[in-house]
Amino acid sequence: MQEILSKKIGRISFFNLSLFLLRSAKIRFFFYTYIRTSV
Repeated sequence: MQEILSKKIGRISFFNLSLFLLRSAKIRFFFYTYIRTSV
């Protein structure tokens, strides 16, 4: 039971981490394009 629970938590945290990385990458991309267009 404990193993299954820890696996579930690990999967959820990994999913959240990937979502966060994806979001930060998107923000970085928009930031770079904004700087390029403004200069």
